[in-house]
Amino acid sequence: MFPGRFPSPTPTRESTPIESIEGRHDVFATSPRQPATPDYTAPETSRKRPRFAEVQSEPIISRPNVDHYSNTPPAVSSPTPNPRKTNNRRVSDPLRTGRRKGRQRDDDVVPNQRDQWRVFSTPAMLSSLRRNSVSETPPSDDHTPPINNNKSPPTPRDADTKLYNKLTSPLSPSDTDGVVYVLADPLRKELGIKIGYTTCLDYTARIKQHAESCEFTPQELYATQSLSHCKRTEILAHLDIADRCKHWECKTKKCDGTTHKEWFQVDKDFAVRTVKKWEAFMDVQRPYDIRKEFNPVWKYVVQQRRTGNPVDNNASHEARRKQWDEILVPLTYRDYISFVAHLALQLWYTVLATLLSIWPHIWQAVTVVYGFVTVLSQSRKISLRKKI
Repeated sequence: MFPGRFPSPTPTRESTPIESIEGRHDVFATSPRQPATPDYTAPETSRKRPRFAEVQSEPIISRPNVDHYSNTPPAVSSPTPNPRKTNNRRVSDPLRTGRRKGRQRDDDVVPNQRDQWRVFSTPAMLSSLRRNSVSETPPSDDHTPPINNNKSPPTPRDADTKLYNKLTSPLSPSDTDGVVYVLADPLRKELGIKIGYTTCLDYTARIKQHAESCEFTPQELYATQSLSHCKRTEILAHLDIADRCKHWECKTKKCDGTTHKEWFQVDKDFAVRTVKKWEAFMDVQRPYDIRKEFNPVWKYVVQQRRTGNPVDNNASHEARRKQWDEILVPLTYRDYISFVAHLALQLWYTVLATLLSIWPHIWQAVTVVYGFVTVLSQSRKISLRKKI
C-alpha cells in the first residue's frame, strides 16, 4: 500500500473545505491551481499524510468577537488549548506547599509605623539623612554662614610644590599694579581673616563692596602700597598659608550662596606678617624681568636653597614656612658668583658634548673647515688684485 493513495474515512482540512459562519467556504486545503477531486485524493505534488479525527482534533474556526466601538485590538487565541497552563506548578515547590507573599499595603502597617515611613520617604528627609548621618546640623542663620570644612588641607610637600611652581611661572597679562589688603569681620571672628587684592588705587572702594554684598562691617587690618604685580603677590600669600584656608558660603541676597575661598583661620598678626613678607620680596627683589619671566638668577638660587633642605610630608607646615623665609632672603655676592660659575660649567658641558658627538667624523669636519677657510682666503686675494 502507498500512503496518501486511499480516501480518508473522515473529511479533513486537507480534503474538504470547512464550513464557517454564514455558509461561506473560507479555508481550502487544495491548491488553487489544482481543482478538488471527488475521491478526496491529494495531488502528487502536495501529498500529505491523512489526519484522523479520532486521533487528531480539528481546530474550530469561528469569527472573533470584535467591538467596533473600542480601539483595543481583539485578542487572538491559540486554536489548540495548552493543557499545562491550568496545571502549572513550580519546580522549587513540588508539593505545592508554598504560598506567594502578598504585597504589603499601607493598611496592613501599624499607623505609627506608616506615618514614620511616609515621613522618611520624602526627598527632603532622605537628603537630610544623607547629609546628617550622625547628628542633626542646627539651622544656620543668614548672618552666620556655615564654614565648609570638607576640603582637606594640602600636605606640606604639595603646598611647597605649588608655591614653587607659581613663583617660577611667567606673569599673566592680568598681573598689573594694585593693592593687597587684609580685613576681618569683628562680629564673626570664626570666619578668620580675608586676604584680597584690587587694581584700584583707592582700595577702600573695594572694601565697601564687600560690606554691601556680604552685609557686614569690615575691619581693615593692613593694606600694601601700590605693587607692580598685586595679583601674583596675593596668590603667593594664599599658597603660603593654604593649610589654614576655610571656605564658607555667603547666603546674603547679593551673594546668593557664593563660596568665599579667600578666608583663613589665622590671627591678624600672622596674616599681616605673611603679606608683608611677599610684599617685600616682590617690591624690593624684583624677581621678574621685562619679559615677565622669572629671573634666572633667582631661579637658580631658589633651586639651590630648596635642594639643601627638601620638604617632605613628615615635616610640618610651620617648618615649610620657615624654610621659605630663608629662601626669600636677598641675594648676596656669593649667590651671583655661584650663578656665573654654574653658567660657565654649563657652557663647558655643552662644548664637550658637541666635540664628543663629532669626534667619529673629525677628519671630515676638519676637511670641510679647511676648504671653507681656503675659499675665503682665495676670494680675498682675488678682490685685492682687482683693486690694484
